[in-house]
Amino acid sequence: MQKVRFIGLISCIAATAFIAACHDSDKDKKNVISEKNTKFLYTSTNSSIASEGNMVIGFKIAEDGSLTEFDHFPTGGIGDADDGDFDAQGAMRVIGDKLLVVNAGESTPELDDRVVAGNGSISVFQINDITGDLSRIDQRPDVAGVHNMDSFGLRPVTLDSLTVEGTTWVVVGNQTDTEHCIKPAEVNPTLETCLGQGTENLGEYFQRVASKQAYRNIYLFKFEGGVLTPVKKLADYDARVSGPAQVSFSHDGTKLAVTTIGIGHISQVSNKSLQSPARTYVYDVTANSDNFSIDNARWFGNQSIAVSVGFSWSSDDEYIYVSNAILAEGFTNYSLMSLDVSNTDTVFTSDDNSTPSGDGGISITLNSQADDRPAACWTWLTPKDEYLFGVAFRANLVPSYQVEGAMLSRIQEVKRRNIDVHDSKDIYVSGNGKTLYVLGGLQTHTVSIFDLESGFLTEKVGSPLQVKASINPDTNENRPNTEHFYLGIAGYPNYYTGF
Repeated sequence: MQKVRFIGLISCIAATAFIAACHDSDKDKKNVISEKNTKFLYTSTNSSIASEGNMVIGFKIAEDGSLTEFDHFPTGGIGDADDGDFDAQGAMRVIGDKLLVVNAGESTPELDDRVVAGNGSISVFQINDITGDLSRIDQRPDVAGVHNMDSFGLRPVTLDSLTVEGTTWVVVGNQTDTEHCIKPAEVNPTLETCLGQGTENLGEYFQRVASKQAYRNIYLFKFEGGVLTPVKKLADYDARVSGPAQVSFSHDGTKLAVTTIGIGHISQVSNKSLQSPARTYVYDVTANSDNFSIDNARWFGNQSIAVSVGFSWSSDDEYIYVSNAILAEGFTNYSLMSLDVSNTDTVFTSDDNSTPSGDGGISITLNSQADDRPAACWTWLTPKDEYLFGVAFRANLVPSYQVEGAMLSRIQEVKRRNIDVHDSKDIYVSGNGKTLYVLGGLQTHTVSIFDLESGFLTEKVGSPLQVKASINPDTNENRPNTEHFYLGIAGYPNYYTGF
């Protein structure tokens, strides 16, 4: 079995160039740079503007890692920016010379009469190897027009692929809407009596969305010749668990991991009795050229960790490194955590009383700013597991950690230049390992660009890059996050994906 990841070498950042906390074993590590390089970078606007719909923005990557925005390409679907910020990783994936993109918004017959009204959809593009231009591939060649593929759920946010015996399987995660405890009851507060983002309490919310469980799922497709063929629903999730934030196959293709959002108590340090834990599921995969199934579901869950988003598999598939947010007292150092996949005694206990294998915090001073919380939501792991990068949305921090099995040792932390609003999102490292990119996807609509070649994570001159596609041509102003907030990041050629 082989994942469609097109694995190649990227940078092994020199430990001697980092500050602090290095181990003796690091003295043999080299700052190896691959000659393979990513030529184009893509993200999606997740636009909820009916007249334009979701769009993919393309950037050319120069030899020095700098970006030039060259065009934007309609997906034929609609984004979900108007529903407010929601978190996910893996919303775009490159498979060979094809780009798969989720359309998280609710489809209508006017948009695509071959997608069930209300469901999300998946767009597939052919990538031009020379120019980076994208051409949408019809997902319903049996009928007239160019159509997307129904996601068979609400708000698709993540996908991944696995190729076995020449057959490529694609799994899509449909998140649906998510809730949090915003205002606890003044007397005898409970999760059920807490007010969410609207006027209903969470008990009423659970009842209202119970019928949506089948749409909060992971769904399987076959992928051949650029066309997705629906196969079956693999699993669905209760509203208390919330929907998937990321799906990703292990490197050997024998396991599928899924993180879920959970329900958090929105406070700098949350109250674990007012939240429902996020989960990290692991399923065993059985697949060949004709059949695909998952079984033996087990999960990590802890009441003090309410939101889990992006994650990365270790190269030997023994650990999963997960980013977390909305953390209760005693767990504020678990913005990133390691999970031993084989440990079902204390880690994957499937009872929501699990204990992480290791922790990796970020340097938020609690109570310094009530609006800041210790949290990370996106990850990137280098190919040989030396270093893990995270992204902190609210603090706009990019921490890096030395990785040794379950142990995460923070060695550097960089704040994005000139970004003072809650903004940071997806992360990508170029194929040659020289440059790291972080999206300012929520409010600034920028891309921050960091040099890795020196061994230090250093923001480049001219960073961040302002994205022109998010400037309203009528007002010449940056669009609000209710119209554009970026979802997903992918590079081509895709030599390696760190999540």
